[in-house]
Amino acid sequence: MFRSEADHSVFYHHNSSSQCIYLVVYVDDIVIIGSDQEGIQRLKQHLFNHFQTKDLGKLKCFLGLEIAQYSSGVVMSQRKYALDILEETGMLECKLVDTPMNPNVKLVPGEGESLRDPGRYQQLVGKLNYLTITQPDISFPVSVVSQFLQSPCDNHWDAVIRILRYIKGTLGQGMLYENRGHTQIVGYIDVDWAGSPLDRRFISGYCVFIGGNLISWKSKKQDVVARSSAEAEYRVMALATCELIWLRQLLQKLRFGKDEQIKLVCDNRIALHIASNPSFMKGPSILKLTFPILEKIDGISSETMLLLWSMKEKHNSNSKFNTYFNALPEAFNTGLSFEFDAIMVLAGTLLLEEIIEAKKHLNAQYEELVPALCKDHPDIFPPEFYTQEQFLWACELWYSNGMQVMFTDGKLRTCLIPIAGFLNHSLYPHIMHYGKVDSKTNSLKFCVSKPCNMGEQCYLSYGNFSSSHLVTFYGFIPQGDNLYDTIPLEIDNPQGDCPEEFHPMSDSATHMVRGTWLSNNHEIFHYGLPPPLLDHLRSAWSTVPPFKTPTLANLEVEKKVLGDILSTYETLMECIDDTEEDNRRNSSWDVKLAMEYKAIQRRIISSILTSCHSGLKTIENEMCRCAAVTSSG
Repeated sequence: MFRSEADHSVFYHHNSSSQCIYLVVYVDDIVIIGSDQEGIQRLKQHLFNHFQTKDLGKLKCFLGLEIAQYSSGVVMSQRKYALDILEETGMLECKLVDTPMNPNVKLVPGEGESLRDPGRYQQLVGKLNYLTITQPDISFPVSVVSQFLQSPCDNHWDAVIRILRYIKGTLGQGMLYENRGHTQIVGYIDVDWAGSPLDRRFISGYCVFIGGNLISWKSKKQDVVARSSAEAEYRVMALATCELIWLRQLLQKLRFGKDEQIKLVCDNRIALHIASNPSFMKGPSILKLTFPILEKIDGISSETMLLLWSMKEKHNSNSKFNTYFNALPEAFNTGLSFEFDAIMVLAGTLLLEEIIEAKKHLNAQYEELVPALCKDHPDIFPPEFYTQEQFLWACELWYSNGMQVMFTDGKLRTCLIPIAGFLNHSLYPHIMHYGKVDSKTNSLKFCVSKPCNMGEQCYLSYGNFSSSHLVTFYGFIPQGDNLYDTIPLEIDNPQGDCPEEFHPMSDSATHMVRGTWLSNNHEIFHYGLPPPLLDHLRSAWSTVPPFKTPTLANLEVEKKVLGDILSTYETLMECIDDTEEDNRRNSSWDVKLAMEYKAIQRRIISSILTSCHSGLKTIENEMCRCAAVTSSG
């Protein structure tokens, strides 16, 4: 079978009779469909022989989706999932409403009383977001309430409750997919220009039909302020076009349907004129020359193409991007261009190792690709523009961070994070959505970022579990004493016979101590420290799950846990020497940046050590109290 390049979870096979087999994989759930019944039986037998597999028969449920097959078509719904949400929230007997959102209500941040338990709001919105898979009619309201996950108020909660009341009335509905006699791809777009009352950003929406069946849809507040409705509609046309092209690529490889013309429907004449007029669409000529060469290189990513384009385009005096290139700073903040003195300042920090590893990774990438291009096509890739230094400059322009991600084989690999101008125009990055790893290029892609304000929860992580990997910043300087910084830390588990099910990670566990984990609770069992780190060390010291009750046995474990953290951070503090202010003032820009990074690391480590000392005193007092109660009893 072949894996689809458009969707790596889809595999396909076509026999000599043009019969097909399609296989969809999500972790350990597999769906097999197709017209080649004999081939399907052979495939199932192959899976049975090599894996512990169970055949559940005719497809009825997949990842929480309920599938009902009829002669007229297939119906996909999430009725049970919706009922579970209503039951959990006590809304099974609620009054129904005809619309999921009140059109006369404009939700804004900070309006109303803050919720006492924002976690409940976040969890419920997350569940509603999954429900949009089969209910496109709630996509827009769910996207609206998702904008207030950090600090939800009571009026935001009321909006979520209204969505639940609407869902109660749509329990019997689902998505119907039937054969309508054609397989044409058609997209529709619309825009609410300046629809956001707070920042005047436009709200976009599009939906895509294949053969008259709704396949894909999206509603989202965009990241820019459009100067006109035509600009807003044109931008959404570009987004929808990407979706249409991706679907066509997927279907072509699957040999699904006829190769019919794609349609995109828009009701804005000016936007249509811009999209159809070639004079508006003239891009840099280098792309026309380089793309046919680069697209033939196996595994090359769009990010790498962007690197190669920017290395030459910045020397183009007629480039329409000159305003952008001229506005770039002389020196970047990534740390990749640090001179020897600045790198030596970082001695004692894990950042030093990460910068060295990143440079090795980028140098290897350069040697593998660029010299051959310059040799084979010197007229298109002039060697004087494509030096190793220029390649590093382009990487600093587009790759802002690095992250070690634990891959499915259990190994940690350094991934680069391509976000244009992420650090170069803002020293305080803030990630608004979890990232996704591109295994081909070892890069970690994030959907959107913005400047980070103190106290905001970041999502600079891979997936929902931030304890499985290491995050570092190349020269990242947080705002003041913003505790929403990251200190990477490797901790070895203490020796002991601990059942495997209590170990969330391997023996050498990689943690990060960051503001999103820090607790404001300095009482016993909390100490103002990261709960995941504390729980991991508790499981390493104890053969039973951690029960947070003040018994002498539990307090002994707590004492060992804080002792481990204290010992680790005392070692880190010893490695990070203090920097004299006079040396900082008289140093070069990169040395100053490295010194500032170390100074902030010292302050954060100092606060962690203070929490450990305070926690140990609290534990000693609690142990004395427990001993007194035991002796008196």
